[in-house]
Amino acid sequence: MDVSPELILCSPARRTRETLDAILPKLAEGTDVRIEPELYGASVMELLSLLRRTPDPVRSLMVVGHNPGLQELAIELARDPGGPLAAKFPTGALAAFGVPGSWKELGPDRVELLDFVVPRDLG
Repeated sequence: MDVSPELILCSPARRTRETLDAILPKLAEGTDVRIEPELYGASVMELLSLLRRTPDPVRSLMVVGHNPGLQELAIELARDPGGPLAAKFPTGALAAFGVPGSWKELGPDRVELLDFVVPRDLG
């Protein structure tokens, strides 16, 4: 997948900021980055609430956060309780979803899992 996000939401934790610093040089200049304290330790419902507040003009969004919340969110959105997202979602994993329509409607019946990449797949 070769898409730079328009907006990145990142937890203020040291490890997430290090991850962000590592990926920013690979992304388009001018990517909007917001440090979101709400991401630290967020539950699935808290993550959904935060993501549903994304303005509709934003077409692509990246979240740099923490497990178990992000893994649980990905499993919920993909409706994948026993699939690859549940089996292994290591540090540095990326789940990409297509979200047609408004962010306000984000939920399991409103997205499509487009890709799932773990660090070992990157070679």
